[in-house]
Amino acid sequence: EACFALGQFDEAWDAYSWRKNAPENPNIAPQYPLPVWHGEDLAERTILVWTEQGPGETFLFATTLNEIITISKKCIVATTERLQPILARSFPGAEVVNSATLDVSSTAADIQSSLLDLCRPLRRSWTDFPKPSSHIKPDQRRVEELSPHYQPDNDNPLVVGIAWRSFNVSNAIEKSVPLDLWRPILSVPGVRFVSLQYGDVKNEVEQIKTIPGISIQTEPILDPITDIEGHLAQIANLDLVISTSNTTA
Repeated sequence: EACFALGQFDEAWDAYSWRKNAPENPNIAPQYPLPVWHGEDLAERTILVWTEQGPGETFLFATTLNEIITISKKCIVATTERLQPILARSFPGAEVVNSATLDVSSTAADIQSSLLDLCRPLRRSWTDFPKPSSHIKPDQRRVEELSPHYQPDNDNPLVVGIAWRSFNVSNAIEKSVPLDLWRPILSVPGVRFVSLQYGDVKNEVEQIKTIPGISIQTEPILDPITDIEGHLAQIANLDLVISTSNTTA
């Protein structure tokens, strides 16, 4: 993180690659019999890109996929079953497949890369990062189904989602902000706040709601762990999201 902050991108990506050697890393890289892409010309090549971590990291690093689709002959994305329809909808220029059932020999792929490693050739400076955009597309049917729950009213013209806690076993404390510290935000008038927080936080929410002027909508309950499509549709209905570093972000 310090190297990124200093603009030392080569050193930063070198340090980031050490995640593969960390004993606590539960993600095992697939052993595809293909050379690894290091930035070579892809105009006449088919690249297999595989996701290696959870939804949060996948959605974050997926900003590189449109570039890969543009510069390659073909892009195949191998991911988990629950992310497959989301990435296929968001990146129609790629062929998105289920990594659990993928037979590499049946594809035309001749080079590979982890999704996270695409950044090394494509993100060499801050100017290489695209402007923020909604590159992950929700299921419009689910968006419409949930829309009635998140309509603004005269007293609260803005509907804002919040998520404040991570349940990551290794760094949950660093990635969480106790809900009690959100009082200045939750006290802003004219805003209806909606909980996007996963996990059992009922007691936290009920306690903060005892403070006059603070209210948090918790219905309908949608768990991004079990219903990520619903979670994306929920977010799409909101005017703004304020979150710590968790899946919601």
